[in-house]
Amino acid sequence: MNPLDTLSRYRKTFARNLPFYLAGGLLVLCMKYSYSQADAGSLLWILAPTTWLVTFLTGIPFSYVHDAGYANHSLRILIAPTCSGVRFLTILFTALFFSFVHRVGTQGRLVYTTCKKGRTSNTPWHMGARAGWMGVCLLLSYLCTILTNSLRIVASLYLPPLLEQAGLLQGMLTPHRLHTLIGILTYLPSLLALYHMTEKFFRKAEGIRRNTGTDLHLPPSCKKAALAQLARACVPPLCWYLLLTLGIPLLGRAYAQNPGAFAEYTLLILLGCFLILVPCCMIALLSGHFLRGRQP
Repeated sequence: MNPLDTLSRYRKTFARNLPFYLAGGLLVLCMKYSYSQADAGSLLWILAPTTWLVTFLTGIPFSYVHDAGYANHSLRILIAPTCSGVRFLTILFTALFFSFVHRVGTQGRLVYTTCKKGRTSNTPWHMGARAGWMGVCLLLSYLCTILTNSLRIVASLYLPPLLEQAGLLQGMLTPHRLHTLIGILTYLPSLLALYHMTEKFFRKAEGIRRNTGTDLHLPPSCKKAALAQLARACVPPLCWYLLLTLGIPLLGRAYAQNPGAFAEYTLLILLGCFLILVPCCMIALLSGHFLRGRQP
């Protein structure tokens, strides 16, 4: 396809979905502002189910403390507003909504597409389906945040004592750095998994055949195909993750208050991404090598 035609198609797609991009951006800004002003009482909609799930997984009871959060006084544990996971919810919503809203309407059963002179138009059904996608993204992000954040809290409760007993919680690995790494190594895989499942749903709905482990008719360069598939699954959500965790704070000059702490936070995020992506690349290369060996 001619590059100019491709650019023109992208411009038309962007213009067609601009109202939804603006609405999604406004919602993200409202979420971030509301979270910055919220106390524990304003976050019960996410703190309460998260605490219930943590209690279900660990057996540790918590009681609500007004304007503080959920506490276990005997163990000196507090699930405070900073532990609510609203920031991760915002990242999930952003990655899902902005990555897929333009594809709502290209699937036969999702919306009814009308064509005029070979061009897809915005019908009321298109508009309603894309507005509905915003609600779907909010629901998926909310449920995934509760599950992921509960697992993060459980890991934060049990992992530090185990590492301290083993003599590993010292030197470079401080309790604060470990807490940050636990968050990264919990949140990022969850984001990648949810994005991958959503991408898989859209590709299946669009009738595009994917090169999966069950498909033996792969192109000759199976390793490249596996890495390309991994890139499609990881690069977009990773870009959204880095944009909201590092890019926006950089634009807002969040580093100005404490440059050293922000630099350490940046290095921990990059380290967490490295620890997750390297095994994924190795698995993709091994699977590509294995599938190539099984080709007739």
